[in-house]
Amino acid sequence: GLPVLLLGHRHEGVELPALDIDYFGISQHAGRLFSAKGHESVALIFPEVPGAGDLLSQEGFLAGVSAKAVGRPLIVKCGEGRAKIAQTVRRLLRISPKLSGVFVCGADLALALCSCLVASGVDIPRDISVIARDGSRALDYFFPDVTRYLGSSSSESRKLCALIRDFAIHGAVRPTVHLILPTFHPGETLNLVPVR
Repeated sequence: GLPVLLLGHRHEGVELPALDIDYFGISQHAGRLFSAKGHESVALIFPEVPGAGDLLSQEGFLAGVSAKAVGRPLIVKCGEGRAKIAQTVRRLLRISPKLSGVFVCGADLALALCSCLVASGVDIPRDISVIARDGSRALDYFFPDVTRYLGSSSSESRKLCALIRDFAIHGAVRPTVHLILPTFHPGETLNLVPVR
């Protein structure tokens, strides 16, 4: 048969070799960071129509957040467009106890949420800390510098080339998932829990 390599998350029941971002690992790390900084009321925000990586992020974040968190972390699905993002931010700002941190899946969503929070009078990170799961060029221009995870196209390319080389030499690769863990960029949007 024809050798196949899946780029991205493989869904349940698909037995193909795959190269993917370690969304579980990233999100678990983010949850642990919030816990280490004393955050007890946090939320995970992802798109209304989640991708497979978003579901792994939810599992990882829940695993990473300390048991001392007030209840379970809030899981929020956010619709697309300015109106739905503004509606989500208004809802987040009404939560009691007040949220001290948000972990956002998707660079565009993170940029939109940060912008909307600032427009609503929220001081990031004094009032609320933000960690973005994904990086993008647009986030490079946001003030304050968003705490996020950055992929490396060169390391991803090297990993991909090594897998393709294995295909060429051996004719097949075991159906395992090869994970890439992006680099943590500390930025300026993760703070100790605010004193209330």
